[in-house]
Amino acid sequence: MLLKQLLPSDLPFGHFLNTQAGWNQTASDWDLLLSLSPGGSFLACLNGQKAGTVTTIRYDDQFSWVGMVLVDPALRGRGIGTRLLQSAIEFAQPFGPVVLDATPKGRKLYQTLGFKDVCHLERLEIRELPVIDIVENIAVLPVEKQFLRNCINYDAVRFGASRSLLLESFFGRNPQYGYMAMKKDTLTGYCMGRSGIRFEHIGPVMADDLSTAKALFAQAAGHCRGRPVILDVMSDQVEWRSYFQEIGFKVQRPFIRMCLGDWLAQKDRSRQFAIAGPEFG
Repeated sequence: MLLKQLLPSDLPFGHFLNTQAGWNQTASDWDLLLSLSPGGSFLACLNGQKAGTVTTIRYDDQFSWVGMVLVDPALRGRGIGTRLLQSAIEFAQPFGPVVLDATPKGRKLYQTLGFKDVCHLERLEIRELPVIDIVENIAVLPVEKQFLRNCINYDAVRFGASRSLLLESFFGRNPQYGYMAMKKDTLTGYCMGRSGIRFEHIGPVMADDLSTAKALFAQAAGHCRGRPVILDVMSDQVEWRSYFQEIGFKVQRPFIRMCLGDWLAQKDRSRQFAIAGPEFG
């Protein structure tokens, strides 16, 4: 087995794998992942054939995020996924904790490599949104380019590291999902989203409280009418999950957030109402 750096010329193969797996990433998502993880994305080849991928994002040298662990179904069971993960860990571990959002099926593999459970998440799905009531008593405005930096700074404090390139990309591609909540002159939350190959994905949603998160989602939801929608939420945010169940969302699949190392940057996740996605954190 040969492992080498994932290159732009390899991205159509990665996109083919995630499409085959029924995942939601677009070619633009792959471009973004590669730009966020210089030196940390790998391609596995077996007997000259492209076989699998992994990406690794370093966030401010605070922690790294592993994603897009994909293996050609015809080549599974040959240790390809394990070797890809080991390469990602070798790249990332010198810079601090290594984090990923695992499927239940992949959890055992990650445990053998030393990962420990942090929390549980669920991907919620709805095929068509109903009309969502706007929360009238919270000021929610579209994000404008000159205010994007405010959202990036707000996010960095709550995520534990700056995601400026990621949020700039999301906003540049799908500005219609960018909203921010204001109380007087203070930012109290924001949301973004992106169009995938199967779903509109709302997230991240960061907010000071539940009411603000609902107000942000309601505004973004107005741009999703007639299209299937997903968002990834923390399982322990019971009231937030119940809100989506009441409007018709169903659990598509669970994730387990896992970490290798002592991850202090996100001891408090209470203001993360929806993540950017398991590949981004």
